[in-house]
Amino acid sequence: MRRHRKLLRALIGKAIEVTGHTDLALENLKFSGNAQRRHRNCLLFHGTFLVDFAIPRIEEFLHVPSRQPPYRQNRSHKSFFVQRERGPRQNQRILDENLAGHRTFGKGSR
Repeated sequence: MRRHRKLLRALIGKAIEVTGHTDLALENLKFSGNAQRRHRNCLLFHGTFLVDFAIPRIEEFLHVPSRQPPYRQNRSHKSFFVQRERGPRQNQRILDENLAGHRTFGKGSR
């Protein structure tokens, strides 16, 4: 998460916080949710960036979670999320260019 935070801080020009366990936030508003699952011989890590998403409609699709990280402060989804300003292709290109050398999993990586 520190690598992502450093990269995104350079791109956005603002401080990015790692909040909760693996969320990324800009000015205390979540724009990236990430999770991981570890098992004896494997690791799954996935993440999302909110891009071109109808945040005012989010409450139609997601319930407010019963367990919340402290930084959420019981805020509604509309008050808790923010979108990145760049398009998804630009996000993907930037992440690929800057993180490609750090990929350690793939075919034959057991």
